[in-house]
Amino acid sequence: MKNTSIPLLLLLMTACNTPQERPADGSCLVTPEPGWVNSSTYRLRSFGQPSQDAGSLVKRRTQSEENALLCAQGAAAELMTGSAKHIVIQPAQARNIKLPEKIAVYIKGGQIVKKTCDHTDACEIIFEISGERLKEKSSG
Repeated sequence: MKNTSIPLLLLLMTACNTPQERPADGSCLVTPEPGWVNSSTYRLRSFGQPSQDAGSLVKRRTQSEENALLCAQGAAAELMTGSAKHIVIQPAQARNIKLPEKIAVYIKGGQIVKKTCDHTDACEIIFEISGERLKEKSSG
């Protein structure tokens, strides 16, 4: 009997460290995962990709991270209210979204708490937004 535990373990480790889903057209996929941590903290997951003409590894990954961040900020208000389960958005669209005044400062002040990039230089971020009574402010 062959021992397959090491190749399987490597496959699982690789799968856990790479972005799993992303649109093929350069859009970002933003999901409310895990969502509300408590009444003052909201986290979401965003996948960003580099443009086709981005050259070096550093430039590609930086661009992917920036795109993921822009999309996370643009989609946050809609996801926080529960009106969407996921959002697919272009980074250029996300720049032009008008955020609700009550929570705009919290969204703009949010931070990336985790970043993972894959072999194509696409990046997945976990974006955290926090503020006193944030859940109350985002729903009202």
